Amino acid sequence: MSQPGTVRIVYASSDPESVALVRSALQPEQWPLEVVADGDRCVSKFEKGAPDVVLLDLDLPDIAGLDLLPQITAIDRSVPVIVFAGSGPMEQAVAAMRLGAVNYMNKPLDAGKVVAAVRNALQGVWQKREVERLEAETGRLAKVRIDEVLSDLAVSGGSDLHIKVGRRPL
Repeated sequence: MSQPGTVRIVYASSDPESVALVRSALQPEQWPLEVVADGDRCVSKFEKGAPDVVLLDLDLPDIAGLDLLPQITAIDRSVPVIVFAGSGPMEQAVAAMRLGAVNYMNKPLDAGKVVAAVRNALQGVWQKREVERLEAETGRLAKVRIDEVLSDLAVSGGSDLHIKVGRRPL
Protein backbone atom coordinates (compact mmCIF):
# COMPACT_ATOMS: atom_id res chain seq x y z
CA MET A 1 0.00 0.00 0.00
CA SER A 2 1.07 3.56 -0.57
CA GLN A 3 2.28 6.01 2.03
CA PRO A 4 -0.33 8.11 3.88
CA GLY A 5 -1.46 11.04 1.76
CA THR A 6 -0.60 9.37 -1.54
CA VAL A 7 -2.74 7.20 -3.74
CA ARG A 8 -1.63 4.48 -6.16
CA ILE A 9 -4.12 3.31 -8.72
CA VAL A 10 -3.06 0.75 -11.32
CA TYR A 11 -5.17 0.29 -14.44
CA ALA A 12 -4.57 -2.83 -16.53
CA SER A 13 -6.03 -2.07 -19.95
CA SER A 14 -5.04 -2.12 -23.60
CA ASP A 15 -8.05 0.01 -24.61
CA PRO A 16 -6.83 3.59 -25.25
CA GLU A 17 -10.35 5.05 -25.15
CA SER A 18 -11.07 3.61 -21.70
CA VAL A 19 -7.66 4.69 -20.44
CA ALA A 20 -8.29 8.25 -21.64
CA LEU A 21 -11.74 8.33 -20.02
CA VAL A 22 -10.52 6.94 -16.69
CA ARG A 23 -7.48 9.23 -16.64
CA SER A 24 -9.62 12.32 -17.29
CA ALA A 25 -12.20 11.19 -14.71
CA LEU A 26 -9.57 10.74 -11.97
CA GLN A 27 -7.57 13.88 -12.83
CA PRO A 28 -9.85 16.36 -10.94
CA GLU A 29 -9.43 14.19 -7.83
CA GLN A 30 -5.63 14.37 -8.32
CA TRP A 31 -5.37 10.60 -8.24
CA PRO A 32 -2.49 9.51 -10.45
CA LEU A 33 -3.12 6.56 -12.72
CA GLU A 34 -0.45 3.97 -13.53
CA VAL A 35 -1.48 2.29 -16.77
CA VAL A 36 -0.20 -1.12 -17.83
CA ALA A 37 -1.18 -2.85 -21.04
CA ASP A 38 -1.02 -6.47 -19.90
CA GLY A 39 -1.34 -8.83 -16.97
CA ASP A 40 2.40 -9.40 -16.44
CA ARG A 41 3.02 -5.69 -16.00
CA CYS A 42 0.04 -5.43 -13.66
CA VAL A 43 1.45 -8.13 -11.40
CA SER A 44 4.92 -6.53 -11.53
CA LYS A 45 3.45 -3.28 -10.15
CA PHE A 46 3.07 -5.09 -6.82
CA GLU A 47 6.89 -5.43 -6.58
CA LYS A 48 7.24 -1.80 -5.46
CA GLY A 49 4.37 -2.17 -3.01
CA ALA A 50 0.73 -2.96 -3.39
CA PRO A 51 -1.37 -0.29 -5.05
CA ASP A 52 -4.38 1.13 -3.23
CA VAL A 53 -6.78 0.12 -6.03
CA VAL A 54 -6.51 -1.98 -9.18
CA LEU A 55 -8.72 -1.28 -12.17
CA LEU A 56 -8.85 -4.37 -14.35
CA ASP A 57 -10.07 -4.58 -17.92
CA LEU A 58 -11.16 -8.12 -18.69
CA ASP A 59 -9.92 -7.88 -22.28
CA LEU A 60 -6.12 -7.97 -21.95
CA PRO A 61 -3.83 -9.19 -24.75
CA ASP A 62 -1.88 -11.75 -22.71
CA ILE A 63 -4.37 -13.09 -20.17
CA ALA A 64 -8.09 -13.05 -19.54
CA GLY A 65 -9.00 -10.64 -16.77
CA LEU A 66 -10.89 -13.37 -14.91
CA ASP A 67 -7.64 -15.39 -14.89
CA LEU A 68 -5.59 -12.42 -13.67
CA LEU A 69 -7.99 -11.50 -10.86
CA PRO A 70 -7.12 -14.53 -8.66
CA GLN A 71 -3.41 -13.80 -9.16
CA ILE A 72 -3.92 -10.25 -7.87
CA THR A 73 -5.93 -11.38 -4.85
CA ALA A 74 -3.33 -14.07 -4.11
CA ILE A 75 -0.62 -11.39 -3.94
CA ASP A 76 -2.60 -9.06 -1.67
CA ARG A 77 -6.21 -9.78 -0.82
CA SER A 78 -6.64 -6.35 0.76
CA VAL A 79 -6.26 -4.50 -2.55
CA PRO A 80 -9.69 -3.72 -4.00
CA VAL A 81 -10.09 -4.64 -7.66
CA ILE A 82 -12.67 -2.92 -9.87
CA VAL A 83 -13.42 -4.85 -13.06
CA PHE A 84 -14.30 -3.19 -16.38
CA ALA A 85 -15.75 -5.30 -19.17
CA GLY A 86 -17.43 -5.03 -22.51
CA SER A 87 -21.07 -5.96 -22.26
CA GLY A 88 -20.58 -9.53 -21.15
CA PRO A 89 -23.02 -12.03 -19.70
CA MET A 90 -24.26 -11.70 -16.13
CA GLU A 91 -22.34 -14.87 -15.26
CA GLN A 92 -19.11 -12.98 -15.99
CA ALA A 93 -20.00 -10.30 -13.44
CA VAL A 94 -20.93 -12.92 -10.86
CA ALA A 95 -17.66 -14.79 -11.49
CA ALA A 96 -15.64 -11.58 -11.09
CA MET A 97 -17.32 -10.79 -7.77
CA ARG A 98 -16.80 -14.35 -6.53
CA LEU A 99 -13.12 -14.09 -7.44
CA GLY A 100 -12.70 -11.01 -5.28
CA ALA A 101 -13.70 -7.95 -7.32
CA VAL A 102 -15.30 -5.17 -5.28
CA ASN A 103 -17.12 -3.70 -8.28
CA TYR A 104 -17.98 -4.62 -11.86
CA MET A 105 -18.75 -2.06 -14.57
CA ASN A 106 -19.75 -2.56 -18.18
CA LYS A 107 -18.36 -0.47 -21.00
CA PRO A 108 -18.89 2.16 -22.19
CA LEU A 109 -17.71 3.55 -18.86
CA ASP A 110 -19.41 6.45 -17.14
CA ALA A 111 -16.81 8.86 -15.67
CA GLY A 112 -18.94 9.70 -12.63
CA LYS A 113 -19.52 6.05 -11.80
CA VAL A 114 -15.81 5.29 -12.19
CA VAL A 115 -14.90 8.08 -9.75
CA ALA A 116 -17.58 6.91 -7.29
CA ALA A 117 -16.34 3.31 -7.48
CA VAL A 118 -12.71 4.33 -6.95
CA ARG A 119 -13.70 6.66 -4.10
CA ASN A 120 -15.64 3.85 -2.38
CA ALA A 121 -12.71 1.47 -2.80
CA LEU A 122 -10.26 4.04 -1.41
CA GLN A 123 -12.53 4.79 1.55
CA GLY A 124 -12.59 1.08 2.34
CA VAL A 125 -8.78 0.97 2.20
CA TRP A 126 -8.46 4.05 4.41
CA GLN A 127 -10.99 2.69 6.91
CA LYS A 128 -9.09 -0.60 7.18
CA ARG A 129 -5.83 1.30 7.74
CA GLU A 130 -7.43 3.44 10.44
CA VAL A 131 -8.86 0.38 12.20
CA GLU A 132 -5.42 -1.30 12.10
CA ARG A 133 -3.78 1.87 13.44
CA LEU A 134 -6.33 2.19 16.26
CA GLU A 135 -6.07 -1.49 17.15
CA ALA A 136 -2.30 -1.22 17.33
CA GLU A 137 -2.48 1.99 19.35
CA THR A 138 -5.22 0.70 21.66
CA GLY A 139 -3.46 -2.60 22.18
CA ARG A 140 -0.25 -0.79 23.04
CA LEU A 141 -1.98 1.67 25.38
CA ALA A 142 -4.07 -1.05 27.01
CA LYS A 143 -0.95 -3.09 27.74
CA VAL A 144 0.86 -0.08 29.20
CA ARG A 145 -2.16 0.83 31.34
CA ILE A 146 -2.56 -2.76 32.61
CA ASP A 147 1.16 -2.89 33.44
CA GLU A 148 0.83 0.41 35.36
CA VAL A 149 -2.16 -0.89 37.32
CA LEU A 150 -0.44 -4.16 38.12
CA SER A 151 2.72 -2.41 39.29
CA ASP A 152 0.60 -0.05 41.41
CA LEU A 153 -1.14 -3.04 42.99
CA ALA A 154 2.02 -4.93 43.78
CA VAL A 155 3.02 -4.14 47.33
CA SER A 156 5.11 -6.05 49.78
CA GLY A 157 2.99 -8.75 51.39
CA GLY A 158 -0.34 -8.00 49.70
CA SER A 159 -2.47 -5.69 47.59
CA ASP A 160 -3.72 -2.19 48.19
CA LEU A 161 -6.70 -2.69 45.88
CA HIS A 162 -9.10 -2.18 48.80
CA ILE A 163 -7.68 1.31 49.32
CA LYS A 164 -7.98 2.21 45.62
CA VAL A 165 -11.66 1.22 45.49
CA GLY A 166 -12.55 2.58 48.94
CA ARG A 167 -13.36 -0.68 50.74
CA ARG A 168 -11.99 -2.30 53.85
CA PRO A 169 -9.49 -5.16 53.41
CA LEU A 170 -10.73 -8.74 53.25
